[in-house]
Amino acid sequence: MKKKIISAVLASVLFITSVISMTSCGNRGKHVSAKIGVLRGDASSEEALAWAAYLKSLSAEMGVEIDFSSELNSADEELAAVQNYASLGYNGLIVMTSYNPTNIIKNCENYKMFSVIGAAHPDFEDSENALVKDENVIIKDYSDYSYYVGATGPSNYGEVLSGYQMGKAAVSRGYTQYSVFTGSAAYGQPMHALRIAGFFIAMHDDDPTVTYGGIECKRENWKEIALQIEKDLGVNLSSFKSEKYSILAQAGGYTFLQGDTAAVATVVQLSSAAGVEAVFCAGSADKVSSFAPDGAKCVYVGNDSLGSTFKTMFEDGKLIFDIAKYNSYIGPAFAMLLKSIYKGEAVRIDGKPVSIEQQSLQIASASDYDTLDTVENENGGYFFSSEFLSAYILETEIEKNEIGVEKLTDSEFAGICSLDCTLGEGGLYQATKAITNAYKEGGHKVFHFESASETK
Repeated sequence: MKKKIISAVLASVLFITSVISMTSCGNRGKHVSAKIGVLRGDASSEEALAWAAYLKSLSAEMGVEIDFSSELNSADEELAAVQNYASLGYNGLIVMTSYNPTNIIKNCENYKMFSVIGAAHPDFEDSENALVKDENVIIKDYSDYSYYVGATGPSNYGEVLSGYQMGKAAVSRGYTQYSVFTGSAAYGQPMHALRIAGFFIAMHDDDPTVTYGGIECKRENWKEIALQIEKDLGVNLSSFKSEKYSILAQAGGYTFLQGDTAAVATVVQLSSAAGVEAVFCAGSADKVSSFAPDGAKCVYVGNDSLGSTFKTMFEDGKLIFDIAKYNSYIGPAFAMLLKSIYKGEAVRIDGKPVSIEQQSLQIASASDYDTLDTVENENGGYFFSSEFLSAYILETEIEKNEIGVEKLTDSEFAGICSLDCTLGEGGLYQATKAITNAYKEGGHKVFHFESASETK
């Protein structure tokens, strides 16, 4: 009898020890619930609201608890948000700010929270191609950080090309007198500086005398141009030289949206400066244009612009071109994070964190929004539907389909998500739609944490 009691006690001790062991490993092991936090530097634009709506819809469908930070404006605020989510038991973060991503990754490792850099720059991981030689900004190859999932979004050079396409749209229409909204370049962040560099390159293609800070604005000098804009915290008007083109005003930062009187005055000047024909907006063209005084006749070139406001701007002749990230753009980052949480280990390709270079949409008319609206909603299935993402998370054997993919491995998923963002043949939507349809036809259900756990 005594032996039985001792055996029972030992069994209980072993059980308790195993539970403690599992919990001490943080989020390791399958079947954990998912609590995801989203770090945001922008919480109010139409794009930010569209992404939030998409992520909320996916989360409800997949059994995920999701929370969004307020607007974060510094590395200190980033870190405070990470610490807050860790204290609340979150097991994953989508990071959409870039003040100090290295610090975020290291802290997530300590807190045993998976992290993915979403809608950022995958080439942060490659120090040779990184824009800023700063260990706080360059993520490098963090293969040894077991909770770091990877990065998705446009590359540094991809951002330059976006700015270039924006610039070409204005230059081709004959505009020569500009003002520039520099956005987050005012805070020393690279994304908007890169787009402005692309704009300068587009002008240089037409006028070889274009220089900035003494740097010839040739395509091969894109890093040097962008770095100078970063150092200047925007565009230094006296540093821009051209025999044909002029930049008459510049403004940056987002305090004008909080009613900062001085900031509002500089933003108003973008549309009202004498002679301004076009305003190059590295971001937030809708907000900038809303501060234009009555009678302003300038047009706007925008970026990251989604929603009815921008369609109306096109219809009214105010917006002439736009580069946009669509509603479900953040889908790959979300799926990579969920798969890592579900499996209990960060996804990897060849032993390294996953980098996905995503393409942006080019929008040149109001009708382009009509086409986009038929796709980027629950009825249209989005570019990244819940079925497509489920096929990846579960690596389900899927039915025969027109693109010939039998299983969405990490490498297959990265390849498809990097396709040209078009609705036509060989484009992103055709590929994801084929897998979505095959997944449905096979009778597979959308991934859900609770039901997935029950079937294992």
